[in-house]
Amino acid sequence: MKRAKLSENNEDRLSDLPDCVLIHLMSFVPTKDAIQTCMLSKRWKGLWKRLPTLILHYMNFSSMTFFNQFVPKVLSIRDGSVPLHHLEFSYSGRVHPHLMKRVLRYALSYDIRQLKLTYDCDLDLPPSLFLCQTLTSLDLTVTYRSQLFPKSLNLTALTSLSLCNFTFGDSELVEPFSSCIKLKTLVIHNCAIRDTQILCISNAALVNLTIRSYQAYKIVLSTPNLFSFAFSGVPIQHISASNLSSIKQVNIDADQWAALCHSRSGFILFSWLQLFANMRSLTLYSSTLRVLSSIPDLLNTEAPCFGNLKSLIVKVKNILPPYQKPGRVYKSKKAELKPVPDGVVDYLIRNSPFAVITIINC
Repeated sequence: MKRAKLSENNEDRLSDLPDCVLIHLMSFVPTKDAIQTCMLSKRWKGLWKRLPTLILHYMNFSSMTFFNQFVPKVLSIRDGSVPLHHLEFSYSGRVHPHLMKRVLRYALSYDIRQLKLTYDCDLDLPPSLFLCQTLTSLDLTVTYRSQLFPKSLNLTALTSLSLCNFTFGDSELVEPFSSCIKLKTLVIHNCAIRDTQILCISNAALVNLTIRSYQAYKIVLSTPNLFSFAFSGVPIQHISASNLSSIKQVNIDADQWAALCHSRSGFILFSWLQLFANMRSLTLYSSTLRVLSSIPDLLNTEAPCFGNLKSLIVKVKNILPPYQKPGRVYKSKKAELKPVPDGVVDYLIRNSPFAVITIINC
């Protein structure tokens, strides 16, 4: 009796929601899982066909054969009257190259807005991808191999661009981003520069720049509205710019051990800080401070002037002393700096009267 009563009161409230709400919820899960909702009830049958988002990752399948068969069926059955706003597609070299070409043709024919591709085979991306006028977000990752990036882009609606493992070059001036007139966020991850060894990042709209690199080259910044700069890797890239007064947030995570192989890393890192002299917030990892401390007689040289600096955050990666707890934040104007190099933090804020030090144990 009790079990029967619970069954009667156990209403399917989720299925009572409007189609638009159910479709929105399904947009956050892999397409394979969204299709499986057809088995819940007749109410769910065919709803996935109206998804504005497709998430197709080969890792979600038991075999590549199944994945190769699944993707074309999805593209052919999906409701063609529904715009495709977001597509994520990842695959390995075991997937037939023509499959990716078909996926890209499909996405571009539906005026895709957000596109994320991860692949590891030798496949030239179609030129039409870099001419798409509806793309607002583009995330491209080539795993294990480096692919030559186009000389220029014509993505006038693009606001966010992330590139991983590409190679820039094959021309006298490497300046691929200047025509992206709405670009706000740029991420360059493990990309190489060939030929001129100079990467020019010229964009008046750019606000956020993130670079991860272990290679030596020169970066020329022409970004008058750049607000934040983040770097991880080895600081061996010479940065030059005419005006970086707009930068207010800087985050640098230097690889201490890799930097030991480059005697100039400390000096280059110091020159970066001088370029960003107008910043208000500076985040440095303990490994970054060790790279700075490699500069001979650093503490006896003239300290940089960060007159607008309000916050210096030090993230300590080392094993914690017994009196400190993970995740706890310590704030003071003269904080105990161990296990970071002695005196380096105080040296950095010597000419920053309003700076507050925050030490975070990671």
